[in-house]
Formats: sequence, structure tokens, C-alpha cells
Amino acid sequence: MRSGDASPDGRWLAQGMDSGDVIIWGLDPQTGSISQRQTISVNKPTRVPLPDLGLRVAVSEWAGDVLVFDVANGREVTHRKLVRTPTPLALSPDGRFVEAYANEGGLTLFDLQADERRDLWPGAGARVNCLSFSGDGRVLLAGLDDGTARAWLVADGRSLLVLETGHRRVNKVTATADLSLLATVGDGDCVKVWDCRLP
Repeated sequence: MRSGDASPDGRWLAQGMDSGDVIIWGLDPQTGSISQRQTISVNKPTRVPLPDLGLRVAVSEWAGDVLVFDVANGREVTHRKLVRTPTPLALSPDGRFVEAYANEGGLTLFDLQADERRDLWPGAGARVNCLSFSGDGRVLLAGLDDGTARAWLVADGRSLLVLETGHRRVNKVTATADLSLLATVGDGDCVKVWDCRLP
């Protein structure tokens, strides 16, 4: 397996395989059973974020193409050349926005519906380790190599938060549904919970 992700409710799993396939699995919480739902063929999948309760999956290819697929039928929704070799990648819950980071291009937000891009963090800045959207899709979250967790408003790209976590690097950042609490995971698997009250 090259990469993988689970939907927030734990009912869907996505696996990017060395073979080039992305395999989508469905989990039944009542019975605990798991079944393969889709196999999507792509070119060297590097990241496969799976938001939106498993309705769509984003796939970044080694060459920098980002594809979004409908999980139910495996059909391609969009295919864009965004940045070269995006490492962290996130798809908004509604499938409209893709957030990608690459060393050459920095952190960029792509509006797939309007075909627009917005640069949020320079490639020359600290490296971005992880990306996610808030549950309502309004806020972007990122954990960086400089030990900060950062947040931006999707609507206009405004910076909402620069949090000095005390981690040497932030490997994961997530927020509660009401954006009142933020959790960060740093080096040594240390987890910290923050009262942040994002708007």
C-alpha cells in the first residue's frame, strides 16, 4: 500500500496501491464487515484523502495531476494538473476545494468549481506535514515542520490562527465540529488539545 485514508465516520477506507489502483472499501458498523466497493486505476497514487462520508475521493498522481472520483460509481469528477508531486493533500467535504502542498509551489487552495487557485503559504516557508478541512468545509488546517498549527478561512484565504504548539513538528491537526477545540499530534506521539474558538 502506497497511501490510505478513512472517512471521518469510519465507514469508508481508501488505499492507494503500488500497482496504480485505488481501492475503496465500505465498512458496516452494525456487523463489522468490510467489502470492496470500487477499484479505480490511476498512475502512481501518492495521496488519497477521503472526506464527505465517502462520497468522493481525491487522488494525487506522482506527476502532479489531482483527480476526484465519485465513490459510488467510480466515475471521474475532475482531473487537474495542480502542483508537481503534491505530498499532503486534502479535499473539502463538498468536493469543491482541493488543498495541496508541494516544495516548489507551497500551500495552494484550488477551487475546482470556479477553476481558481489561491496561494496560502510559500514554498520557501516551513514544510507542511499534514492538511485537513474542518467538518463544515469553512476552514483549512495545517501542521508544519516549524512546530506551528495554522488555519485559514476558505472563503477568502484569511489567516485565522498561528499556534505555537511546542512540538518540534506537527504531524496531525484536527478540530471539533464547532471549531472550539483543536488537537495536535507532534513528535514522540504527544497529543495536545487546545481551546482555540475559531470563527
